[in-house]
Amino acid sequence: MFAALLPAATSCGRRPDPLPGSPCAISAWRTTSSKAPGTASCRISIAEGPGPLDVVNGPLMAGVADVGRLFNNNELIVVEVLLSAEAMKAVMSYLRDGNAIHLFAAGGGAPIHTFRFGRQRRENGPCLSDYILDADDGRRDHLAIFVATAGACIRERAEEWKHAGQFFKSHAIQALALETAEGTAEWLHRRIREDWGFPDPPTTTMQDRFTSRYRGKRYSFGYPACPNLDDQQGIWKLLQPESIGVRLTEGMMMDPEASVSALVFHHPDCAYFTADEGEVASVP
Repeated sequence: MFAALLPAATSCGRRPDPLPGSPCAISAWRTTSSKAPGTASCRISIAEGPGPLDVVNGPLMAGVADVGRLFNNNELIVVEVLLSAEAMKAVMSYLRDGNAIHLFAAGGGAPIHTFRFGRQRRENGPCLSDYILDADDGRRDHLAIFVATAGACIRERAEEWKHAGQFFKSHAIQALALETAEGTAEWLHRRIREDWGFPDPPTTTMQDRFTSRYRGKRYSFGYPACPNLDDQQGIWKLLQPESIGVRLTEGMMMDPEASVSALVFHHPDCAYFTADEGEVASVP
């Protein structure tokens, strides 16, 4: 099952009215007071459309022939991994302020968190904040945040096989969990694009998705565009991914390892780039 966080201006048991620029297509709602202010949580089914397994069995699996052989011979049960796959997403309003992005709860007047980013070191170099509306425009933009994991019980199963002398299967299930988490993240990003109102064209192939040939991009902390891993704490503050079994280590890495966290921007000009790490450290 997939857990999701969305603005809470809804009533339980019905599809919420679309918030401009935000995903809202879900199957069921339940409210909770344990999440970030102004949010509600729900669980959605992965039965419709291409799911994480479709992604895992695409080009990702092509490079892992031995894992594929185990899967085809029913020696490695993918269902064990998929049943542990969970994801959490939030959509809130944002305002750009220079290289910073301020996050607001639904209807809130004061920011509840601020992400600060570095800019690429060149003339007119990009910054992630460029993909959000300026505060001067008087409007609030939207982006999505999510955490996905397929790591529940994977370490324990891998250890069982390791102690039983089945070393290849021990490594294989860990590799498969990593790819399933990536597949889950890709599936969720596709779902977000659909709910935002710009679904992928019917001719879109899995290879197109792997090369990001669609509108918008997703960015993960620790990668070139936002290299500061400490910013992971902001995601954990907002989403509380501990509820789906994902925690941060002292080094701001995700545990279990088969997990993905990301910010999703919808701007059509989004691109991948390398931000100046020194500038990230100096941003107030």
